[in-house]
Amino acid sequence: MKLRRLPDDFGVVEHLTPGTLAQIRTTDSESDGSANAAGERRELHAIYRLTKRQLTTPEASVMLARALELKPSAVAHAGLKDKHAVTTQHVSVRWGDAGAAAPDAPRELRSERDGAWHAVLVGWMDRPLAAADIERNHFTLVVRSLDRRDCDLLAARAKALDDDGESWLANYFGDQRFGSARHGDGFAAAAMCHGDFLLAFRLLAGSPARKDTGRKRETTRLIASAWGPPDATPAAESPAPPRAAWTSIARKLPPSPERRAVERLARDNNALAALGELSPSDLTMSVEAFQSYLWNQTLRALIAGATPARARVEVQTDYGPCAFPIATTDEHRWTNAARELRTIELPVPAATTTLSPAWAPHLLDALKPFNLRPDQLHIEQLRRPRFNEAARPAFIRVEDLAFAPPANDELAPKRSTKPLKRTVSFSLPRGAYATVLMRALGCE
Repeated sequence: MKLRRLPDDFGVVEHLTPGTLAQIRTTDSESDGSANAAGERRELHAIYRLTKRQLTTPEASVMLARALELKPSAVAHAGLKDKHAVTTQHVSVRWGDAGAAAPDAPRELRSERDGAWHAVLVGWMDRPLAAADIERNHFTLVVRSLDRRDCDLLAARAKALDDDGESWLANYFGDQRFGSARHGDGFAAAAMCHGDFLLAFRLLAGSPARKDTGRKRETTRLIASAWGPPDATPAAESPAPPRAAWTSIARKLPPSPERRAVERLARDNNALAALGELSPSDLTMSVEAFQSYLWNQTLRALIAGATPARARVEVQTDYGPCAFPIATTDEHRWTNAARELRTIELPVPAATTTLSPAWAPHLLDALKPFNLRPDQLHIEQLRRPRFNEAARPAFIRVEDLAFAPPANDELAPKRSTKPLKRTVSFSLPRGAYATVLMRALGCE
């Protein structure tokens, strides 16, 4: 059962909260230009509904800003949406003081490349959009390479997630969260916690991944060459490259944060300073990836400990196993222990996290392979990135889960034993991952 054979197979539509929608004015004329309580003039923000295809949200935002002849920083988004998909979301464009003359904002814009992105003006607000403005995301996914048994199995697994008429899903972080570790060599943030900044730099900038493309592919492979030809030596045990190797590599890199980092290594082998030259967003995502892994493994252990094998399904991912409670075949409902887990929130762990006896042993177990304790989840030598604690629901409810009838898969080879496809649609609250639900349903 395959996902994402085509970009159009993965559709996402973002829905804003009712409160946010109520704040959006259909015309800027309602703004009176008055100052706020602090005496500051309000800014005016144009709200656009942005549909993109095969682009990341930052990439599409930069293109929109360029079309409006504004700086990229003028465009803010409420959430990040998948690149390999067709997605619709909302962005805000900082237009100036609310009391300024009425702006002539374009009502509609399109990309020069056909179908890459399309933006429609929705209205105006006195502030930029933020993550809290998103209520939910609605997904429409096409599952391919199916036979009749697979089609029935999809529906059966969906039914197993149902409990008293509601579908519940363990709220794991999805694979997208682990992009900084997709090379499979480890988590850079764990190395930073130990103060091994050269290893962290290697994991972030010099560890090639199979799915790397373009400049990313060239850069990671060039930096990796500083350690010599690939071999069986683990990254953590490799000796530090000589400064001469960094000097040679720096000459071959185009202007970029990675080049500045390599030039710093060539100058004085200061790995901490080199790490600080990398993109702040890359550093932040490396910490979030490690925190997400620990959170996932803590939840997985909680579920495994609370449910018998017959009342859960285990799924293996590239970033560790996941367990999903299901309705038992004899009782046709979730166990009481599994139901109790739906009421809890787990903190995304940091050094400041207050440990609870209910889940602390599982977090400790997840940290053992990294030789770390919870109080060591911080990076003393760097102001950024930080391990920020945040509460996340252990389970979320799946709304409007529905399956279209099986249909012929136009991508299936002739005489294929799996010639069918099936479309599934559903809504998830902000921060939940559609790929996690599809994993629970048995899709790759």
